[in-house]
Amino acid sequence: MYDPSTLGIMPIKPRFATQEIQNLLAHFPVVALHGAPQVGKSVIARDLADRTGGIFVDLDDPDPYAFAYQEPVAFVRQAPGKLLVIDGIHYAPELLDHICGLAEFGGWDGRFLVVDSAGCGVDHDTADIGHVTVHPLSQGEIDEHATPEDFVTWIIARPPVEYPPRSYINRQAVTLRVTRGGMPMALGCATTKSQARWCRNYTRNLCARLRNDVLRRVVALLATTPVTEIVQARLSRELGITEREARVAMMTLRAAGVIIDLPGWHSAANKRSVSAAKSLLLDTGLTAQNVGFSAGEIDIPRSRTYFRQLLEQFVVQQLVTQQTWSATSFRLRHFRTRDGATVGVVVELVDGRVVLIDVTTNTQPAIEDFATMERLRQALGDQVIAGVILHTGMHSRRYRDWQYLLPITTLWEHR
Repeated sequence: MYDPSTLGIMPIKPRFATQEIQNLLAHFPVVALHGAPQVGKSVIARDLADRTGGIFVDLDDPDPYAFAYQEPVAFVRQAPGKLLVIDGIHYAPELLDHICGLAEFGGWDGRFLVVDSAGCGVDHDTADIGHVTVHPLSQGEIDEHATPEDFVTWIIARPPVEYPPRSYINRQAVTLRVTRGGMPMALGCATTKSQARWCRNYTRNLCARLRNDVLRRVVALLATTPVTEIVQARLSRELGITEREARVAMMTLRAAGVIIDLPGWHSAANKRSVSAAKSLLLDTGLTAQNVGFSAGEIDIPRSRTYFRQLLEQFVVQQLVTQQTWSATSFRLRHFRTRDGATVGVVVELVDGRVVLIDVTTNTQPAIEDFATMERLRQALGDQVIAGVILHTGMHSRRYRDWQYLLPITTLWEHR
């Protein structure tokens, strides 16, 4: 198991998204990989090419780019009967027309995997293209589990709880995981100082590449308030920019895959809920390092609220990552009423049923912490499958048939 208290180069292991990509390639002639820069898209793509006997080309290299530019038809036909992996498709997006033309008219027995630099414009509405989003490493990937974690599929079965849990890490170890995050290159840094430098450089270089001077200030605000409802008027007011600049900045960061949006969840039983989305950076390591927050600060009074928000971001991030391979289709929302009742994460299944999740930094949460979930359960009945409070202790408890107090490690223990 990978020890997050140690630092050094992480071994390259197959990513859990790989199986989902292979499943899609069996049904789609073209699969596009999406995701923020440096989450591991190219590593996954090259690994698939190597393991399947396919051909990997990187359009960032001059020779493949020249071939694609001068002879696009020959370029896309260079791997008959094999997998052709094209990294850097944004350098020659016109290749997609030729690729989709082959797929549409049939008679071609090859497959294509294109790596989409987030926001380059691979059409999500094209029927011949399957889509997979690559996220930072999940905790199961970091721990080198043989099979992917799938918390939602596990919890909707209303399982009995295990005591003691399968694994337990103390509060300090949880904090180390949260502040390190899951960016592969950051996890490979040799010291905490070099990791912090990498995270800050990532933000600076990304904003420079996107050529928008406002972006760094928006990212800094998101890092200061890890899970917050962002509206253009607030960005405009706090950053001293126009609402149009705020809107463009958020759209740019979304297109780059750098932020995650958590829309407000509405229930017919509670019409006082708000619709404003929460916005958060894609990785807690980036968030923590951009404000200089470290694991040693969790017991400082002024840092407790910040760490609770960071822990909630961590939970959302893990669930977003698991969406890629989960056996259960679900959407993520949050719930807040105008009078202040909240549920941090609402997992909504396609049939409308929900799992309610709150996060606490306490090691021993109480049954009273279920108050808002209890009211929703009374209003919605069996539409609420389970209410879960994830905490930093080791105790697992189940109340009635639907309320769970679980260690946060449960997120990546169950497959």
